[in-house]
Amino acid sequence: ALGQSEDFVGCGADTLDMKQAWERAMRGTERADDALLEAWAALVAAGERAHVGIETEQLLARAVAAVRLPSDAAQEAAPCESFALVAERAHEIAVERADAALWPLTEQLVALGELAAFQRRELASRRLRSVGAVDVLALGAAVRSAAAAAADPG
Repeated sequence: ALGQSEDFVGCGADTLDMKQAWERAMRGTERADDALLEAWAALVAAGERAHVGIETEQLLARAVAAVRLPSDAAQEAAPCESFALVAERAHEIAVERADAALWPLTEQLVALGELAAFQRRELASRRLRSVGAVDVLALGAAVRSAAAAAADPG
């Protein structure tokens, strides 16, 4: 639209091209705003689904509970090692596997949080009103809690 108006002088000039360029620019901005609002709604829905999975369906506890020790976990222990040392090694392996099970979800939550922050800034810069929010901190706290519970041998 600005390019079309560059050579505009005024009186008696044909403004149809400039008007059409302006309208195209406005339609493009409206489509971008609509896409941003749709993306925000999808992000909020994803956050809600993550919350339901973590809190209601106990996804994290189930993921940690599904961790299995390899059948040869105790074979590395020397025949005379105490049971406490064998148990400590088994616990170490279990914590490593629980961490490996929880890490991809942690990465997804970090990405969700970064995307939410970016979209919030875009919504504010365009002065668009939106509903809902994504509480990534609560989801992250749930992951930390599950990891701490998995690491606690008691």
